[in-house]
Amino acid sequence: MTEEICNHRLAAKVERPVDGDTVRVTVNGRSESVRIQALDTEESKAGGDKPVTPWGKKTAEYSATLFTPGREIILDFDAPKTDAPPDTALSRFRDNYGRLLALIFIDDLDYQEHLISLGYSPYFPKYGNVRTEALHRRYLAAERKAQAQGLGVWNQVEVNGSVMRDYPALTAWWALRAAIIDDYRRARAAGTEILNPRIDFETITKWAEEGRQATVFTEFQAYRRLGSRKAVIDIGSQAQPFSIFIPDIETVQAQELIELLQTRYIAGGTEGGRTVTEPRRGYGYVRGHLKLFNGRPEIVVDGPDDVFDHPL
Repeated sequence: MTEEICNHRLAAKVERPVDGDTVRVTVNGRSESVRIQALDTEESKAGGDKPVTPWGKKTAEYSATLFTPGREIILDFDAPKTDAPPDTALSRFRDNYGRLLALIFIDDLDYQEHLISLGYSPYFPKYGNVRTEALHRRYLAAERKAQAQGLGVWNQVEVNGSVMRDYPALTAWWALRAAIIDDYRRARAAGTEILNPRIDFETITKWAEEGRQATVFTEFQAYRRLGSRKAVIDIGSQAQPFSIFIPDIETVQAQELIELLQTRYIAGGTEGGRTVTEPRRGYGYVRGHLKLFNGRPEIVVDGPDDVFDHPL
């Protein structure tokens, strides 16, 4: 590494490579799957929501030369040691599937920067830019270099034989989402009281037990009906279930809320084999009172005034 990064880090040993952006490791005596931050490599195996590509297979083959079983690597949780003490890091930094979220360093090699610079992956900030500013700048520079040279994912015809994914459109959408997340991080750092289901689930559950009001920053998903008039929007994860509850979807206010979500927040396309032609903001804030239903927290909303772009 060209500079000292004072983030919280843990040593781990490779068990086996999975693909370019996932690796199985042993850390603190436990077997864990790591979803590598800042990367989104193409698929090498069927079963996901993206197509398997020749370049995905090449990327997996290349990553396997670096992730050799038994090799020691460093997991960087992209947070200062004071923000990620050892007793919380392994529980806090996880994705919706329970995988650890971390950057990876192999000896002096920044794995993320290396793959981005060779065109094996774009810089992937869909769920937020890398927080460490020095690393963020390096990954942007690596992506520009790969784009300028037309390497890998930036030359789909050469590496895949056809245009499989529209990376210029995807990266523009990811940048929009990352900017929204940056705004949230600044507001939270300034002391604005905002809850995030990913990192504040215990607080959300406690407040729901108390029936408190809250403002929650979340990624909005499509709604589903419960019976004839109720509806929910699942904004939590399998491990941390949390929902937006709409008591009466037939009211004018509720219909306006659904229309707002569909035209402003919920993405018009996905990455699962489809081009994102009408990207949306994705993230926003919802304010309402919290409650428990079958032991799971919900936030109750009635209309469009309960959803907004910026923290109040």
